[in-house]
Amino acid sequence: MRRAALALLAGATLWAASALASTADPLISADAVRADLKRVLESIAELHPDPGFTMNPQAVTAMAARISADLSGPMTRREAWRALSRLNPLLGDGHTLVAFPDRMERLREHIQAGGRLLPIDVRIDDAGRLLLAKPAAGRPAGTIVSAIDGRPASALVGAILARTHGDGPAHARVLAGDRFVLFYWLIFDGGPEYRVTFTPGDSTTLPGRDSIPTIIDPAPAFADTVSNAILPDGIGYLRVDSFDGAGLGAFLTYTADLFARFHTAGVRDLIIDLRFNPGGDDKLWIEGLAPYFATKPYRLYSRAAVKLHQGVASPGEVVGSVKIIEGKRYYQPSPDNPSRIPGRTWILAGPRSYSSSILMLTAMQDQGLATVAGQPTGGRSCSTGRVRRVALDGTGLAAFVPDVLFTRPGGHNCAQPVMPNLDVAETEADPMAAVTALAAAIRQSR
Repeated sequence: MRRAALALLAGATLWAASALASTADPLISADAVRADLKRVLESIAELHPDPGFTMNPQAVTAMAARISADLSGPMTRREAWRALSRLNPLLGDGHTLVAFPDRMERLREHIQAGGRLLPIDVRIDDAGRLLLAKPAAGRPAGTIVSAIDGRPASALVGAILARTHGDGPAHARVLAGDRFVLFYWLIFDGGPEYRVTFTPGDSTTLPGRDSIPTIIDPAPAFADTVSNAILPDGIGYLRVDSFDGAGLGAFLTYTADLFARFHTAGVRDLIIDLRFNPGGDDKLWIEGLAPYFATKPYRLYSRAAVKLHQGVASPGEVVGSVKIIEGKRYYQPSPDNPSRIPGRTWILAGPRSYSSSILMLTAMQDQGLATVAGQPTGGRSCSTGRVRRVALDGTGLAAFVPDVLFTRPGGHNCAQPVMPNLDVAETEADPMAAVTALAAAIRQSR
């Protein structure tokens, strides 16, 4: 406990020492930041169907009071985010957060002005250590990073996790690692080059990167979000890294062509890889995946709690109340689909599988339509959804708050992650190792 507290303290100190105001940012008064802080709390009360399910409201209120008391003097938008985002871990939900909007545009401006981004990709393990997620500087993935620009990794991790949202610690660690380049820029700025220390006496200076990592792009190119293969012995493999609704048409075309090819090739069993899918629009998997393997009717949830606010309340309904909707809509299978997979379907899951991915996992698992394999999800098996964007006019930031809480079709273990039916170990340096292992298990099960 003391070590964690010291790491957080060190992270806060490093942030304060490295905060460089951008001349492009208008300065924001402390009162304007306080007004937006109040707006965040009001939005949660107005929109969230069950704050007590995801957070401790008293702890959130106490943190808001600390943030308000700490505010002083005018600040930039990044500095305002650094302050308000201290709420994020306490909100306890990957859909509820204070966000820095337009991050791609701002990062591009930073690079065009001569700035550079952290040149290594990292992850945070269960012990809070910072590790290379990909080989860099001649070191393999998994190498421990002990410092960046002289700042201890424990302090960097502490400062970033203190501002990262997520359903819980495991989910937050994944998000913080994947977005470390973004968070490093938001909190610590950075220069044209970075000195990375792996162990005492083992340091190297690397030029900063002049491109934005795909992993932090909220709208990646469609081609970057899918891949497929026909594995030996008639096993089809499909990786889907996003259910972005903007790509619905492209996705439906892609899957129709792919499953026709699977059919022609005699594919018997199917692996759908959702390990890197943070969610999106359910239509993509309902229309683009389920028709190719579902064998019976299925529903998305057993019940949904909906907060009635001005945006959704119908005449006669009480604004501010919570409406319970029973999950009575069943989606039908497509038995005449010529491209149906004749055998079993297996869905690979992991800590990054979230939101719409969790809805698909629980729908398929609870109703016996697919076998979930891999590792537990980082998010809860009963997920929030229908996220509302709340403009924070004083700072130019944004808050995101869901107004629906879905109970999985089976109605059990809501606060727990989705647990796989078949555990498949992950090798961070080789994501395809889990696919190979699952394919071997499929062959053995026939």
